[in-house]
Amino acid sequence: MAIRSLADLYSDAANRRDVKAMAAVYAEDGELVAFGQAYRGRGTIEQVFVETMERLEFVNQICGAGVIQVDGDRATSRWTVTEFTKRPDNEKLQLFLGTYEDELVRTPHGWRFARRMLSRRAQTRFEGVLRR
Repeated sequence: MAIRSLADLYSDAANRRDVKAMAAVYAEDGELVAFGQAYRGRGTIEQVFVETMERLEFVNQICGAGVIQVDGDRATSRWTVTEFTKRPDNEKLQLFLGTYEDELVRTPHGWRFARRMLSRRAQTRFEGVLRR
């Protein structure tokens, strides 16, 4: 349940565009691998999130179908990702479908992502109206 909660904390933080909370789910020396790039260290990962969120007006990420395997103080997990985003310079919504594959470590502060790899299955833009 703690690992499921960690994944939920990340998605919630992304939806609120809270880059500090997004980075806080990573181990201090954690690694993010996304879109052909690898970023190591919580501070570096947080900066990547800052740069990403500066380009987005809206994020709605849902992670589900989690498969978790725990082995002592280490674990792996895999999640299906559905994410809608909108850039301020484009009226079209973007849909991202993918997978997170995670390696986790139990720290004195609880479970943290030691390595999180995001893989894209599909991505497209489509006409949509964002109502607030």
